[in-house]
Order: sequence, then C-alpha cells, then structure tokens
Amino acid sequence: MENEEIDLKEVINLFWEKRAIILVALIISIVLGCVYTMYLKEPKYTSSVTLLLAQKDASGDGSKAVTQTDVTLNDKLIATYKELAKSNSVVREVINNLNINMTEGKLKSEINVTAVKDTQILKISVTDLQAVQAQKIANELSQVFVKKTADLYKIDNINIVDEAEIPSGPSNVNHKKDLLIFMAGGVVVAIIVILLINVLDTTVKSAADVEKSVDLMILAEVPECNFDGKKIV
Repeated sequence: MENEEIDLKEVINLFWEKRAIILVALIISIVLGCVYTMYLKEPKYTSSVTLLLAQKDASGDGSKAVTQTDVTLNDKLIATYKELAKSNSVVREVINNLNINMTEGKLKSEINVTAVKDTQILKISVTDLQAVQAQKIANELSQVFVKKTADLYKIDNINIVDEAEIPSGPSNVNHKKDLLIFMAGGVVVAIIVILLINVLDTTVKSAADVEKSVDLMILAEVPECNFDGKKIV
C-alpha cells in the first residue's frame, strides 16, 4: 500500500476552514499570558558586583605593574574563587553580618558567580525578591569574599571595580517574551486539535473523498437542485 502524498493545498485549506479554532486559541493564550506575566509571575531582582583580580600596589605610587606571573596565578585562582564565593563559611558570615532570616542553602541558590571570558574579571550576582536586599547581600558578599581570600591565600589581589546598586526593575519579567511564548503555545495547541479533528473525522464530504476512500474514479454526480424552495439531492 502506497503512502498518501501530503497535499499542501489541502493542508492550507484545512487550517483556513478551521481558522476559528486558531483564533480562539490565540485569544485564550493571550489572556492567559497577560494574567501570568502581570499577576502570577513573582518578580525577582538581580544586583551585581564586579571584581578584578589584580595585585594591589602596596606603595601607592602606581609603580606596581601586572606581570605575566600575576596573570597566570589569577587565571588558576578564578575557578577556586568562584567556588569560594559560595562557600558555607562566606555565606554564613554574610547571613550573620546582615542579620537576615535566610538559610545558607537558600542564599546559595540566590548567588551566581561568573567569570568574564578572556579577562580576570569576576561578577557576583544576587537575585532576591526584594531589590534592596539583593543589593545589600551582593555588596556584603563581595566584602566578606575579599577578606576571606586575603586570609586564606595571604595575597591581596581582588579589587572591587563596581559595587552593587539597587536594581531599577525585575530581572525575570519580560512581558513581550512571555506573551510570545504563550501565543506560540496557543498556535501549537490549535494545530494539534485541528489535525486530531481531521484524523478522527471519517465522514465523506465530497466526490474527492469518495475517490480517496475506494480508489475508484467517480463516473457521475447527482447535482443538488432546488424546486419551489425544496432542496432535492
């Protein structure tokens, strides 16, 4: 038995005939998307501190130059520093210093430490439900982290370039993106529903359907006629 070829024109006509389903699905998805992005999605705020790994000039006259040895050492320490910034001892001290009601595990989940590629820059970001608290935690975390590394490695090679600022808006809310995702989902659902309806519909609606079903050519058709307002087939 040969596989039936997909007729693109028939597919387009199918979706055009069922366009009401697509329209309804779009309207529902837009309404759901608006409700979700404006009322159900909990806003979170992200504040970041930028750190530079470079040996500080102890003399203060600017004569200290960064050597290749410094660069190599800092490159090796970046991975370690990323883990150290989220260590239990650092997180615990931040909680105690700020006197915040938060577990170590919860605070760790709010911290993200990244290294800027091909640089000696570390970025510590804190995401919290409160904008001010995100800023305070990020700044305190950077201070504790700098002190901890100096105590452990006996080197002073971390400089705070940019302190954390109070974020102006949520970092996880994007109304346009959320609406587009919901609309795309609505269209996909509508397409699936239309295809299921088409597959489950076994009724014969035209001569072409008969020819497809029995694989025979139609020789004649009885036209639909109207006589005195009465329809006769």
